[in-house]
Amino acid sequence: AKATYSYGRKSEGKPLISKSFKDFISSTLTKINDIEDFEVFSSFFEAFMGFYKFYYEEKKNAIKQQKEQLSKGGRR
Repeated sequence: AKATYSYGRKSEGKPLISKSFKDFISSTLTKINDIEDFEVFSSFFEAFMGFYKFYYEEKKNAIKQQKEQLSKGGRR
């Protein structure tokens, strides 16, 4: 339900998550039948979020550095 809610919410005119991500989460959750399935999904999703956070922060920092370099470009 939260994935569908996040897909329905908008930030700057765009959904907070993509349709493909919402569909992936919804599809995966329907396949959880027991505690073992849940634990596998939980471990997978935790790893996914860790990598996402790492690369998101890395990209955000690179963009910040580019903006800082551009703003200093005309100054002496």
